[in-house]
Amino acid sequence: MDAKKTILFIPSNENHCKIFQSIGVHLGEYKQVFLTQGSYKDEGAEEALKKLGISFTRIDDYEKKDAEFILLKENVGIVIVGNDSDVIPQWFVNLAKNLGIPSVFVQDGMMVEIKTLGRNLVKSTKDKFTQTSPKLKMLAIDLGRKKQYRKTSYGLGGCTQIHTWGEQSTSYYVDKGVDRKTIVITGIPKIYDDSMISSEDDEKIILYTPTDFVRMNIVKSDYARKLAYDVCSIVTSIKNVKLIIKPHPRENLNLYADLPEKFGPRVQISDEDVTKLLPISSLVISDLSTVGLEAIGLKKPVVIYLPNVESFTANNLFPNDVLATNLALYAKDKQSLSEQISKILEKKWSPQESSLYIVEKYLGPLDGKSSVRSAMDIEKLLK
Repeated sequence: MDAKKTILFIPSNENHCKIFQSIGVHLGEYKQVFLTQGSYKDEGAEEALKKLGISFTRIDDYEKKDAEFILLKENVGIVIVGNDSDVIPQWFVNLAKNLGIPSVFVQDGMMVEIKTLGRNLVKSTKDKFTQTSPKLKMLAIDLGRKKQYRKTSYGLGGCTQIHTWGEQSTSYYVDKGVDRKTIVITGIPKIYDDSMISSEDDEKIILYTPTDFVRMNIVKSDYARKLAYDVCSIVTSIKNVKLIIKPHPRENLNLYADLPEKFGPRVQISDEDVTKLLPISSLVISDLSTVGLEAIGLKKPVVIYLPNVESFTANNLFPNDVLATNLALYAKDKQSLSEQISKILEKKWSPQESSLYIVEKYLGPLDGKSSVRSAMDIEKLLK
């Protein structure tokens, strides 16, 4: 074991920070550096690292803002990224490869092709969250000329390994041309906190977890507002039930900010992690969020609320497969949403547990050991 080598984590957002922290605790014998993109790009990574109590270095802090210089200065033995198509992470991956340094891309979200309005959701997301400042655009152009960066999609950034959640993500990458031998299935990197599970006598909690469709230009803000308004009006009409809205980390909170005032104290907006919210929830309402799958995996009843869902989905994958196998209920409009919620609360429906293998196809094993598996493979690459 070469404990002198440094593990370089390059998080792009809050989710990456949490995932990398969970992996890093199992690699304590190695020096670890969390590198942020500083003045080039801000998706909340620095704020998240501060909350987690993790020290970090900005790329701006080095006397030379150059990937090769930083890799050599820090004596990097491996590079870990959460977005291999992003400019700066891919720059470091490419320069690391030139220096014989391995790299790992850790999956941070569900990889499913969803088409709407002639757009591909995965591509739209990638385009939306890369090259977000003039300074970063100029860097991308300069690196492109030097052949140190190329615009590509998730999984094709050239990492030594890709750590995926399950078989579905593996197939997604293989279909794009990724070598199957470079893929390691680790499972979704989350541990759920069940220390505060409510008793049957407590007020029931319904959790609403929308996807960030507005910012990705998939739907208009009025559409997202209407769905949230529908959920609030139905839930607040039911006795002994409260609603927690958990916005997507990248969502504009103004979409929901006035709802507690409009509907009263039984509607709450939460920034708590879903690993704490899911265990205390009696029911989960979602659209195409990964949280819906996580809830199903935890044997929570789920309602998919997305009118005209067929216009958003391109194949027989999520949510069509979980609906077809009775793992979740579908609400096509406000009226059917009310009916499906009542059906669950009155215990007239429960998910078909014999079909839970479908969830594992997406999320991998829900045993809380994903980060351990990632750390073990990272350590193998370091040796």
